Amino acid sequence: METLQSPSPQSLECSRKCADYHPSDWGDYFISFQPIIPPNELVSLKPKMDALKAEIFQMFMNREGHLQSLELIDTIQRLGVAYHFEMEISEALQSIYESNYDYHDLYAVSLHFRLLRQQRYLVPTNVFEIFLVENGNFKNCLSTDANGLLSLFEAAHLGMPEEKILDDAIIFSKTHLMSLKYLMEPHFAAILSSALQVPLFRRIDRSKTRSFFINI
Repeated sequence: METLQSPSPQSLECSRKCADYHPSDWGDYFISFQPIIPPNELVSLKPKMDALKAEIFQMFMNREGHLQSLELIDTIQRLGVAYHFEMEISEALQSIYESNYDYHDLYAVSLHFRLLRQQRYLVPTNVFEIFLVENGNFKNCLSTDANGLLSLFEAAHLGMPEEKILDDAIIFSKTHLMSLKYLMEPHFAAILSSALQVPLFRRIDRSKTRSFFINI
């Protein structure tokens, strides 16, 4: 009966020496990495950061109307600092969800729908029915409302299966945004192009923040 023999240390050493691994594409980047802002400078920036946070807390306290609250939350989230204000955002959205909204333009209704659905609130799609004609299509007068169409396009990507009105909203808004893109000033055209490539809901926070700063 044959017995299996363990490889000798010499053969293992030979195998290791013969390995020809591709050098890391990163090189020694992570070994020699230095923070952009040294730790001592970060400490000196803390008072300014605290002052800015206090200013935003005050904005939550002084907000007037649901739309102003929604725009504040949207800006904070796009800046990538929403984790500092989770409680304030949660309380504001809960208050908005439990209240009757009094806005009827496409931009505001779509923003309301998107931010609440992002937080798992069951906002019905019938909020968009005021923008439909009798045959179920979106009104033609909305085709030139760039801000409203962009807000609708972003909101419609939070749809669930069989929510046909949101499927139609994506097609309608995208079609007209692509036409308007060539008529807008370069700044807004860049925002439209970015949104049409990847909607906000599908972007990671860092990507949203970078895009927001570029297009400010």
